[in-house]
Amino acid sequence: MLDKIVRELKTFRILVAVGLATRRFRPDASLTVADVFEGVVDRNPDFDAVVFEGRATSYADLEAAANRVANWARAAGIGRAIASRLSEAGASVMIADIDLEAAEKTASGIAERGGRAQAIRADASSEADAGKAVQATVAAFGSLDLLVNNAGIYPISPVLEITAEMWDRVLDINLKGVMLYSQAAAREMIRAGHGGKMVNIASMEGLHPRKVLAHYTTSKAAVIMLTKAMALELATHNILINAVAPGGIMTPGA
Repeated sequence: MLDKIVRELKTFRILVAVGLATRRFRPDASLTVADVFEGVVDRNPDFDAVVFEGRATSYADLEAAANRVANWARAAGIGRAIASRLSEAGASVMIADIDLEAAEKTASGIAERGGRAQAIRADASSEADAGKAVQATVAAFGSLDLLVNNAGIYPISPVLEITAEMWDRVLDINLKGVMLYSQAAAREMIRAGHGGKMVNIASMEGLHPRKVLAHYTTSKAAVIMLTKAMALELATHNILINAVAPGGIMTPGA
């Protein structure tokens, strides 16, 4: 059955909107897709987060949805981990990042391991760049099947010291970016007539806020609600949308 998942995944063309989280990734070959679906990771304190695309939680569920994607994130570089694990499963990946050098480094690493990946410079808060990234993915791989919205920043600041500029920057990248890239991806998926999948990386901070991150927690809470709203509207187009809320992970993003 796992072979069936991999065969299906090899047809996927994926856009990962990475943003700033592309560095300090430490791969661990001991974690497999089978481990994720069996729940081994949930019992292993060495792993900080498991990212699921879709709602399958067992092999029985997966028999009816073998084309769903699973990947994981350690305590560094969520975007790079997502791109790398999707590639390991056989997917073609477009990495969109404001830092083109970092994106190209990740794409090169994937290629060196036999995967298929390209990089494009894109601003998470730019509507024009969202459309450009989607079209680059289609041009490179022929189609867009899955979007991962991962770009995010979290400048530490007490609520009374958050400036209007800081507030706008956090919300532009963390929230508006999710909307813009999801719109662009959804339009392409609908145009192509095959539907697709989207995964939005939220945060536990969006459910349980803490001090000095009022702007960040607000943005992530909004990502969760936006995910629900988009899922309701786009389900009729065979587009499945989910959000994942990782806990604390050491990654650049200030």
